[in-house]
Amino acid sequence: MVESRLPRLATPELSEAGIFTWNIETDTVFGDSAIAHLFGMTVDDALSGQTIAAYLKQIHPDDLANVAGEIREAIATGAPYQCQYRVLGDGDIYRNVEAFGRCFRSRDGQPVQYAGIVFPFDPSEVASDPLLDACAAALRIAVGTGRDDVAAKLSALVRDLQGMPPLLN
Repeated sequence: MVESRLPRLATPELSEAGIFTWNIETDTVFGDSAIAHLFGMTVDDALSGQTIAAYLKQIHPDDLANVAGEIREAIATGAPYQCQYRVLGDGDIYRNVEAFGRCFRSRDGQPVQYAGIVFPFDPSEVASDPLLDACAAALRIAVGTGRDDVAAKLSALVRDLQGMPPLLN
């Protein structure tokens, strides 16, 4: 299990982690009540399923390209997904979140299901590491410009700096 070094928010209604599943074939994302609040949806909408586009439109525009690239990478490679970004939630307030997920494949190797968890966090409680910050910024640039070879190396470096184990190939 990957343990985040990010602290949880002290406010109970903002500190609950949310769980989601995405049926890739039908493009239906189901989320629990915490996901609904984090992404500014009604609980009924999250529980009954929305398209991935409905969730992506809640992500801060400056973070969207990186998040979409990380999701595409996780689907293409089957590697675990981990990403930090801002999401527009309840009260039309952007909140910082960290998401972990994984794509699951059918017996014939087709991506069919994606599941994950999203944690809110307070970035003011996270100690800054200038080297990690610079590498993470370079990773976002590499992903955004389609430099997959560089992004893979930077991703491994960022994981190492975060104290996370390397991804298995």
